[in-house]
Amino acid sequence: MSRPTPPRDSIDEQIMRRIDPQHPSAARVSVTIDYQERELVAGETLAVALWEVGIRRFRNSVRLKESRAPLCLMGACHECSVMVNSRLVRSCMIAVEAGMTIRTGESE
Repeated sequence: MSRPTPPRDSIDEQIMRRIDPQHPSAARVSVTIDYQERELVAGETLAVALWEVGIRRFRNSVRLKESRAPLCLMGACHECSVMVNSRLVRSCMIAVEAGMTIRTGESE
């Protein structure tokens, strides 16, 4: 017996679970994304935070230069890799911290 496929918005909500930015304990911190100052919720995974502010091109594929974005959100696929403070990291595996300097495929 197959289950019905949930609407796309529902899938995004399940996969991209966020810290409630309105919650009193949700501190916002300043980071630099592709040379622009932004405020993100501290402690949220960087992949989810970048998606929330509209970043869709996390990196470009090496061979074809195609856009890449989060896929597995558990560190296995490396599709969400971005540069943070001059180091290549999987954005789904690190939390947002104040002062991060982030470069994505959007800036290439």
